[in-house]
Amino acid sequence: PISVGLGAGILSLLFTLPQNLYNTKVNAFARQKEMDVFSRDRELKSNILEQVNDEASNKYLKNSDITAAVRGALNQHSDIGKMDFIAYDCCMMGCADIASVNADYFDYMIGSQESEYAGGYDYDEWLKVIKNNPTGCSTLSVCDSIAQTFLQEQCYKWRDCDDCMQTNAVYDLSKMGQLITDFNTFATNLSIDTPNEWKTLCTEFEKCIPFGADAGGANACWGLCDFVDLINKLSSKFGVSGTAVINDVKNVVVKNYYCTRYGSVKPCGMNAFVAHAYNGKYPLQSYAEDYTGSDSTKFSVWQAFNLKYGEF
Repeated sequence: PISVGLGAGILSLLFTLPQNLYNTKVNAFARQKEMDVFSRDRELKSNILEQVNDEASNKYLKNSDITAAVRGALNQHSDIGKMDFIAYDCCMMGCADIASVNADYFDYMIGSQESEYAGGYDYDEWLKVIKNNPTGCSTLSVCDSIAQTFLQEQCYKWRDCDDCMQTNAVYDLSKMGQLITDFNTFATNLSIDTPNEWKTLCTEFEKCIPFGADAGGANACWGLCDFVDLINKLSSKFGVSGTAVINDVKNVVVKNYYCTRYGSVKPCGMNAFVAHAYNGKYPLQSYAEDYTGSDSTKFSVWQAFNLKYGEF
């Protein structure tokens, strides 16, 4: 019996040893690839942060600073192409102009139309999407989980706040090109040639859903309002069709979450920027000037309006 058992054990070992060696090598290879990815990711992030810090030293961080940093980092890793997504855990970055800049470097973007309440992303929850399906989860599913879990936590946390709104959206940046084209056409057709016409536009802007620190007053202090709401009001006032632009926004904003004090009014998920806005505390001429930089926005006609009139 002992010899039989020993023989069976040796025979079993002969069958299992190659498999165990194979599994060991496969696991070792997988770990090596994971380390390669981790190392490249860490190096890329380091390059981006280094360039951002250089650009932003002793001043506020502009779109062009971010663009320069990302472009510089990707130039050092030309085999990467575009990165999967960029997520902004900060206020009011869900803006068409921010998306237009990022479309050259990322597939998706996550951002909020509104001021955020500093709760941060729920990493424990959204990382489960990757953990549960590391090779099969899509970039969109990860982005969706980031946006959705953030809102679930924030809406619950601020459920008793009478005048709080939280938003978060996921943007398909591959659709931004068509939005930029159609919006520039729309802006051209508005034919704003005088300060009075610009004032008329700004009056309509002030009627839109505002976003920012003073949201709820006549003007949002940062000149941001709901994109679709603005297009609808300008279409009605100037008699210019905005249907194509509105459809483009809906194609870009693939996920849109919000808890809002506005009741039946639904934010579209993306802001528009109007540089004239002035509420007595925040003159925005400097923002209009920043808006003209080549890396600041792709909305050329809208950019020209903001530069020409700024504060009237």
